Amino acid sequence: MITRHQNSGRQLIVAEYNDNAVAVLCLNEVLNEPLLNEEFELAPFYGLRKSHLDDNVYDLIRPSSITGLLSDGAERELTSLVNILQLEEAEASYGSSVEQEANHSDVDYFINVPSVDLSTKAASDVTHSSKTSNAFSGMMLSSNDYQAHLFAERKAEVDLEEECTPPEFPPFTRIPTPVYHGDINAFTLELAVSHPDHESETIPLLLQAAFECFPERDYCILSIPSTCPPFPLLNLFVRVAPRATSTYPHELYLLHRNSVLSTLETRQAAVPDIEEVQEFIENIPVAHTFIDNFLAAICEEDDFESYLLTSENKIVGVAVIRQENENEYLNNHYNVNEWINEEYHKDDGRALLIHLVLSPIFQRQSQFFLREILRLSDYTVLFYRISSADLSSATRDRPLCGILDYLFPLRPRHLPEFPNIRSYQEFKVIEKIAPFTVYLTTINLCTLRYIEINTKIVVIGSSDTALAFLMGLIHSPRTLYKANFSNVTVVSPHGLSYDKPNKILSRFFVQRSTFNYQHIQMDTLKTYVNEVNGVLTKIDRKNKCIVINEDSTLSYDLLFIMCGKQFQKPIMSGNKKHPISRFPENVFLINTQMDANNALGQLKRLSMRKCKSEHRYR
Repeated sequence: MITRHQNSGRQLIVAEYNDNAVAVLCLNEVLNEPLLNEEFELAPFYGLRKSHLDDNVYDLIRPSSITGLLSDGAERELTSLVNILQLEEAEASYGSSVEQEANHSDVDYFINVPSVDLSTKAASDVTHSSKTSNAFSGMMLSSNDYQAHLFAERKAEVDLEEECTPPEFPPFTRIPTPVYHGDINAFTLELAVSHPDHESETIPLLLQAAFECFPERDYCILSIPSTCPPFPLLNLFVRVAPRATSTYPHELYLLHRNSVLSTLETRQAAVPDIEEVQEFIENIPVAHTFIDNFLAAICEEDDFESYLLTSENKIVGVAVIRQENENEYLNNHYNVNEWINEEYHKDDGRALLIHLVLSPIFQRQSQFFLREILRLSDYTVLFYRISSADLSSATRDRPLCGILDYLFPLRPRHLPEFPNIRSYQEFKVIEKIAPFTVYLTTINLCTLRYIEINTKIVVIGSSDTALAFLMGLIHSPRTLYKANFSNVTVVSPHGLSYDKPNKILSRFFVQRSTFNYQHIQMDTLKTYVNEVNGVLTKIDRKNKCIVINEDSTLSYDLLFIMCGKQFQKPIMSGNKKHPISRFPENVFLINTQMDANNALGQLKRLSMRKCKSEHRYR
């Protein structure tokens, strides 16, 4: 590899200190771009290719302008408002030589990269065969009598040896992969070696020189095993999210030339930035709320403030904040004191992050952007909320923040409930509102070292022990670094689903822990954990993978089996045929809330059938 061949496509870069080599980079212009696009979400990076007229990118349906998101009346009102603001600013700056238009850099290596869309981790991180569906539930595919008792059609007589035929599902349809026809726009970093005493200084300089070796390419990619411990070089690279059906054994990182060759600045948004912000967010769905709040910040209404992250005078990030008004509720429902001291962080110094859109190539600069927002706004704490409506694309009315990995999740408090007290509405502390998850950050927390752990952790079951284990990973207090587990998956027949409180269903269980619907909705567990709805049917220890629903595989590095204690009816020995089913239609085994729901539904059907029979024969 180190020997230079004329047609090998490799480049070697060496850094010297006092005539001694202290760092070496080995670069290669060859990469398997089709495989990477098949296994990773490279659409935000345009598939690591140059643009071409024949590209099939599968663009989202989006408006072409800000006014396209509004009705006719709102459009006229917005146009009038923008004209008034521009006129006022022009009068205020009359006679000055300051140019109002946004300056455009003429540097040739800057390209237009659309903003990344944060998609909540879905429960389909398994490899599906062509005959399966991504909507599988383990209870449908299992052929034992217990599963048939709960979910199959009722029969008067059942043969114990007869297996229930699994239902047929439509073929699994993959999300179409964009097709690119342009030239390759990336090169590979194959080898990086440096002396520990010179690593922090030489590696950034060598990466700048690497882009000089490939002046026509904008990305440098790096692939490492998932079990590789974090090292300082990764602090400059952005991790690429794998596809839901990816089986690639390594993690993919990339680096854009702008992140090492440009200078970043943060400033407050102004009226001349409206048009450029419009171009920046044109690829983002459900942006109407973002636009309304951004214009409110420009007009200085409702305490909204907007800040821009620029790279060589080009907008690469937009944030909208306002003052936090629910401090009493947050202090009483979440463990805010774990991260901040109320003596130094007063209520008037706390802000709420409404929106934050950042170009994907600058994800590693998220802490810098957050720190600059706090500095310019004179706030000391920044909160961010996610409601249950934000977790679904069908009910989401705003783009989600794409830098949750750099925010610190808050644990919900366990508060007593008093359902029989009628005067509870007088107290603001126990006011009932829709549950939501909360994150925060401060200037000090933004300076912590960020560590990304890619070890594939698979947890079987969603018992109380499993939930406590997962929350321990997420909420473990750390004062010297910010750790993020990027590959945590839960395999369970019903996922992490918890139903809303029901007085009848609550009588089916004995409450042994604090995990309930309210706690799960207020916790940040679903943000960091992938959910796979299915049943573990086989463990392949040699290849370190598990088989789900008998035909889907999921690889792992660490496997934890936490199914919890469940009741099962013992199978009688012998081959005798019973005249009736072992599970009559009025007998149920209840281990989960889904079992309780099905049992309650069946009881309702039985009672309705009885009422109809009595009415018929009267």
